[in-house]
Amino acid sequence: AVVDPDGEDENNLTGKVDVVVLDYELFDPGFIGKGVLARVNHVKKKLCTADHMIVPMGGQIFCAPCEIRCPRGEGPDGFDWRAGDETRWGAFYETGNFDGSLREPWRCLGSVHEVFEFDFTEPEVKMSGQTDLHFVAKEDGVLNSIVFWYKMSLTDSVHLDHTPMDLQGHQVQGD
Repeated sequence: AVVDPDGEDENNLTGKVDVVVLDYELFDPGFIGKGVLARVNHVKKKLCTADHMIVPMGGQIFCAPCEIRCPRGEGPDGFDWRAGDETRWGAFYETGNFDGSLREPWRCLGSVHEVFEFDFTEPEVKMSGQTDLHFVAKEDGVLNSIVFWYKMSLTDSVHLDHTPMDLQGHQVQGD
């Protein structure tokens, strides 16, 4: 059976399945932006047995307050863009590779926080929620970005960790 992220379900099954594998295309850089939680609940209700295995098993979303520094004359255009440091905030998210290919230098200004945890092995995945985050500055700087990433648990012992290298080993702050 196929639960297509952009189309109709194609169910050619004669019964329910014991193993569910979620296609990587269901996960965007923010982990849940393509409606994966609704699809997981749909698959669990319609396509699988009560004691099924699901891959991935779940994931956690983390964040940290950061400063991304605009070029100060060293960029390709040679201009000093530091005025942009204080105005780069937006009500959207953009993707970036914080392990070396980000065009501007960045640094963490506070603790790492867990935002959400999703357990796809539960009978139903919670579809809504709210988390209040409280950041305490540990460094001087301009807070102009909140960096989000996720860790995905494929099985109990196999994990995909997208934590930026500079933040690996940081203790996760509880609220």
